[in-house]
Order: sequence, then structure tokens, then C-alpha cells
Amino acid sequence: MSSTMGSTIFQENLKRQFSEQDTAQLLEARKLLVEAGLDLDYEDAAANADVLETYFETYRHIPVTVATIEICVNGNKRAFRWLSRARREYETTKAGNPAQMASIESLYSGHGFSDDADHRYENLVLLNRELSGWTIDHAAIDKACGRIAHKAGKQIHFIPVSNYKPSRARLVAEAAKPKPEPEVEYRAGKLNHATDRRYDKPEDASVAMSRAVAAAKHEAESIAGQTHSNTSELQRIFVMDAQNNVDWLRTLESRKRVLSSQDRTRQTSRFIR
Repeated sequence: MSSTMGSTIFQENLKRQFSEQDTAQLLEARKLLVEAGLDLDYEDAAANADVLETYFETYRHIPVTVATIEICVNGNKRAFRWLSRARREYETTKAGNPAQMASIESLYSGHGFSDDADHRYENLVLLNRELSGWTIDHAAIDKACGRIAHKAGKQIHFIPVSNYKPSRARLVAEAAKPKPEPEVEYRAGKLNHATDRRYDKPEDASVAMSRAVAAAKHEAESIAGQTHSNTSELQRIFVMDAQNNVDWLRTLESRKRVLSSQDRTRQTSRFIR
């Protein structure tokens, strides 16, 4: 092997040394890339940094400038990992009040919210804004959902009604339970088929769901607090489904939680006076 060839191989195996000027250009480009949504701060930051480094290692004759960095990113967009608009807004909002966002996230489950990643980020941003200055608990989140539902603009994303499992399943199952076999009536010693329910068709699942929803709506509208203001607060709570219709099953749950919270507050205030 000639000394020239050996020197060439040796040079190609050396890692590219980035100068202070290169680093300054990288830092300047970083601001633009983060604004464009490139993940340089979270779970994919290391992977994206590797793609950039590999590019400039491969093309050592290309100087490191803001312009060449943008050319690299724009020409290899699929190789990089990007943050969605919803994720970027979530991170910005979270940075403004990390403690409040952490409190909301710890109580996020149990309200029927969508588990889609971007839906989750959008929900958290909406709740964070609506709950600013509030004591964060499940009841406060339910109230916030009701207020958001009556405002124009973005809405809370919920799991579609057909996919919602918690208490809904119990209510539907309760409504769909087979009825006790009625006593068979006889007339003149003969079976009266008109009153024999054994020949009735089983109730359709959609009918059972309608029965459960109707029962929940009736109960939710009947809930009342200890005072007129308590009742008014309860009647303003609505949980909407993905089609922006009132979900009476979840609305009933939310109103019950708030009613319970009102009762606890009332009991506590008796001892504070």
C-alpha cells in the first residue's frame, strides 16, 4: 500500500473536528430549526444530532454555516424527527407553569379524554389555560371541560362514544341485563300468549344504549345542590363527545363528582366558622 493511499484512508477515518466558528453557526441555526419543529431538546434530540453530524462527516468539504445546515435539513427531512404543532404548543405552555401542568397531567386519566398523542397535548394546553389560578382536582377539571364546551374555538377531545369503556360499560350492561322471567298468566286454564314475555325478542344493544343515555340525562338534569348557586353551577356542567354533542353518561359522572365536592366543601366550612 502506498503512503499516499494510507494517508488518505487515515484522514477519512478521522472524525471531523468542528471549530468554534462551526459551533457558533450550529447554535445560530438551532434557533431556526427549533422554530421549524425539529426536535433538538426532547426524546429524539440525540438522533437528530447524529443525522447532522453524519452529514458533515460525509461531506467534509462543505463548510458548516447556517445556510448549509438548512440545506442538510431540508434535503433530508425524512431522516429527521419532528415535533408536531400540538407538541410544540404544549412544551411552550408547560414551560410557563411546569407545576400546574404536572398537576393536570397527574389527573388526566378517568375523564374519557382521547388517548391520541396530539389530542392529549391539545387537551392539556386547553385545560392549563382554563385552570390557571385554580386548585387542581378531578372536579375542577370537569368544571373546566364544561366551560370550554361553551366557548368558541378549540374543544376538548374525548374518546368516541363507541370506544368509551369505564362507567359507560357498567351502565349499558345494567340496562341490557335480561329481565326476570315474568309469571305466565293463564285464562280459563289456557296459557295467555299475549302476556308471556318468554317469546319477546331480546333488546337490541342500540336500544339498551338509548335507555342508558335517557336515564343518565334524566338523572343529570335532576341533580340539585344545597343552594341555588350550587344547583346553577351543576346545571352548567356538560361533557361533550367527539361530535360536540352532550355526552349524558359522562356529564352525569362529572355532575356527581362536583356535587360530592360541594358537599365536602360545605361540611368543611361548618367547622371553620
